[in-house]
Amino acid sequence: MAQAVELDTDTRGETSNALDVTASFKVLITGFGPFKTHTINPSWEAVSLLPDRIPNTNIEIVKEQIQVSYNYVDVTVPALWKKYNPDLVIHVGVSDMADKITLEVCGHRDNYASEDIYRKLPPNLKCKAAELCQCTDSIDVIKTALDVESLVKEFQTNKANINQVLDIDISRVDVCVSSNAGRYLCEYIYYTSLCLDNNRCLFIHVPTINSPYSLQELTQSLLCIIYIISQGQLSK
Repeated sequence: MAQAVELDTDTRGETSNALDVTASFKVLITGFGPFKTHTINPSWEAVSLLPDRIPNTNIEIVKEQIQVSYNYVDVTVPALWKKYNPDLVIHVGVSDMADKITLEVCGHRDNYASEDIYRKLPPNLKCKAAELCQCTDSIDVIKTALDVESLVKEFQTNKANINQVLDIDISRVDVCVSSNAGRYLCEYIYYTSLCLDNNRCLFIHVPTINSPYSLQELTQSLLCIIYIISQGQLSK
């Protein structure tokens, strides 16, 4: 069984680029459970291997597995926000079409026409969060307030420094931006959290394992994204 990512605290302590966090920064990150052909879901596999804390920082990582169920998301996600009151929420899902780490910029309210693992659909094919969070009917698309383009740029151009600071290796990994999260549970959970607070949430699609990135590279990429966002200055 794979083990959680271990960070070399001694190595990181020696670099002048280590993050200096004076206040606790709590990250809630979720991955999905099994569905369809994914009896083992790469999104949860990658999330589950993240450390509980990033050494030499005050970044705390809370990991939760989510059922591929509309009702489960409706009930559980708002409860997780309330329970943890996180500074950042990241939802992770797998995409068979992805060949890069894909950052989604928005979620849609309508047209969820694919059945979940219980063969259920949301009422009227709409995300219930629009009702729960009292969003108006005009909010059919909600965008994250995080500056995703800047996040991608930082990831792509500063790999060497981040590799050193976090004692990881994401040299082979590329990230990209998408505005189509798929109108399934991935987009459904994203829209739900965007309704709750679009200033501090993001959805990330990961490829299947070894297509082309290893499980370790997927986990380390998530760690890198958490680290970059924790620096601040990524809100539009």
